[in-house]
Amino acid sequence: MPPLEVSCGQIIVGPNYPDRVEAGRIRSLKPTPGRYDLGTLVSTLPAGQRPELTLVLVDAFQQCLPENLSAVPGRKVLLAADTHQGQSPLQKLLAHTRAGAITS
Repeated sequence: MPPLEVSCGQIIVGPNYPDRVEAGRIRSLKPTPGRYDLGTLVSTLPAGQRPELTLVLVDAFQQCLPENLSAVPGRKVLLAADTHQGQSPLQKLLAHTRAGAITS
């Protein structure tokens, strides 16, 4: 399923998307699957591409678990998907959230 498009200036970050640059702007970045430091990744972006809004999509498969969102500028929104898949998926997501990994 393609990512939700909310802005023509958005950058897609996820293990299923290649590193891609178009017209001198970063369009997508491919972190290592699993947990990764989104704050560090964002700090490497050009100044003109710093986020105003970060949409974090986390699903029950937990292949993409960004952490350190407090270091990311702007507002954050958590989108939870596939919370019916696997063993205790919603509880795992809530535990990850409570640990402060995806909150700011």
